[in-house]
Amino acid sequence: MSGLEIPAFIIGLGGLISVFEKGFEVWRVIRRADDFGDDVADWMCKLEMEFFRFQTWWTALEHLAITKKSSHFVLNVPLQSSPLQVTLDKQFGKPIIDAATSVLRLLEKIEGILQRNGVLVVMQAELAVTDHDGDLGEATAKSRQRLKRFANELLKHTPWTTRIRHSTSPWREDTDKTALDDSLESMIYWNNTLYSILPQNIRDSILELGIAGYALDSPENIKDIVNLSNNRNGSLSQSAKLMTIRRRFKDGSDLSVDLDAILQKMELKEAAFEGLVAADVFKGCQYTISQYASQDGQISRVLIEWIPIPKDFGAYKLAHSRMAQISWTLQQIGTFSAIQAYPALGFVELGSARSFGLVSTLPRSCTSSTKVYTLYDMLSGGQKSAAGSKSASRVQHALPSLNQRLQLASKLAMGFYTFLLTRWHHERFNSLHIAFLTDEGDAKSKTLDLTQPIIGGFAISRPDSPTELSISASVEDTEVVYLHPDIRKRLKSGSKQNGDEQRFQRVHDIYTVGLLLAEIGYWRPIAKVAESGSKGSKADSMSPEQFKEAVVKKCKSDLAFFAGETYRDITLRCLLAGESGGVQAENGAAGLNNLYWDVGINLMTS
Repeated sequence: MSGLEIPAFIIGLGGLISVFEKGFEVWRVIRRADDFGDDVADWMCKLEMEFFRFQTWWTALEHLAITKKSSHFVLNVPLQSSPLQVTLDKQFGKPIIDAATSVLRLLEKIEGILQRNGVLVVMQAELAVTDHDGDLGEATAKSRQRLKRFANELLKHTPWTTRIRHSTSPWREDTDKTALDDSLESMIYWNNTLYSILPQNIRDSILELGIAGYALDSPENIKDIVNLSNNRNGSLSQSAKLMTIRRRFKDGSDLSVDLDAILQKMELKEAAFEGLVAADVFKGCQYTISQYASQDGQISRVLIEWIPIPKDFGAYKLAHSRMAQISWTLQQIGTFSAIQAYPALGFVELGSARSFGLVSTLPRSCTSSTKVYTLYDMLSGGQKSAAGSKSASRVQHALPSLNQRLQLASKLAMGFYTFLLTRWHHERFNSLHIAFLTDEGDAKSKTLDLTQPIIGGFAISRPDSPTELSISASVEDTEVVYLHPDIRKRLKSGSKQNGDEQRFQRVHDIYTVGLLLAEIGYWRPIAKVAESGSKGSKADSMSPEQFKEAVVKKCKSDLAFFAGETYRDITLRCLLAGESGGVQAENGAAGLNNLYWDVGINLMTS
């Protein structure tokens, strides 16, 4: 892009702010539509999905193209090295404005038709004022504040299911229904045009995950989205399905007879497994690869992740119930790739080792020489082996390339975000619960393959409802440093989960993502990172606050050298979640959207 073309593009984006805000205002009016009949109920769902696509595309453009520069620049311009810049060299300015304006005109046309047929309650919209001569970054910041207010109103008013009335009056003009159908098809076309400027991986992520934060915010929308399943919205529908499952477990409510029977069947018999060594599990073995024989005689290889059984009987009953819920939920996920988990078979109680095991099916390609290693095992200086007592046999791998580490970080962050969409807390998202399979019988397997991580740690997860309690399982010294300082202090004091300030919050989960990103960036266990940042103090001698401060200090000082400035900034946003400069991860869709755009999508472009 030449020097002459940059100002033209910036002016175009400045104009686009006005176009988008006007489109948002028109949509607020359409959102108030009432008295729809069955013939247009599904049509309105599709229209809403297209508007969500339009809204999400604009958010993507904000994060990918509009970037702050030095104070020496009068205008903020896109980064020359950003992935979006490659396509904007040929597609920028007017083509984008034309496509966005076309969507706006279609929305205005739809508004007119619905008003003419008496199904709108017209409301006064706030006028958007954009200074085309001002700084684009400042204009965008003001725009974002207005759009956030618009979005909050849009998402909380008039869910799909309440807009449908079965006794609607006929259309006033025969051509109106045809015009609506044509407008929807045209809007789909122009949305596809807008998305065509984005790189393929960004486009796929936005359509599968980015849009979910908006569309799944209203509980009333979930049923409709499940029914919208098609090739384009398959992942969104899957996320909606998982949220439906999660709501069935909400607040410990009584389960239906059929679901209760299903959950009882999730517990597997210890005798059906071959080669379980209670001594290894009792000593802290995290994963076991075993052979499982089902009731119908089918033999399969399985991966078992272990969690200590709580000593308190009430906590034991809760953990037993939660194991059934989470294993059944993961079973419904099946091959939902974004979560990076294997399909669950159920769970097993190994009483002699006082542990529960979450059982997952391994791919048929796994052989008797397949071993499991955690990410912690692979990090330089890691001492604990997933196999428990055989740490001396741990395979030593060379340092992965920067590109390998960035791709791993992105994949894990997106998997974490996808799980949070189901409105569960993970509570154990760290390198001890990220696993990899290696065929030690194959000489080529010495090369580290980070492309297929297995996200674990789900055994401790719980719904994020305010009335739900975390499982009070013991935490080993190796793992305690991965917990947020607030949680570490609560565990140390032995206090109950009474006030909101003591309960596990979303920011606590996101903090652990920051620790994981720091480990991947430095390729060292987080305890070593903290010790480096504290000038010699041992990790186990630091208070929880000192440990966090040491990690933050270390990341600020030189993480950019190892992984780049963008990666450093993303890591710090997670470590400071809920604080100034961190991800604002409040409950609800807004916090999830912040996580996706400030962390997930930026990792993909770092």
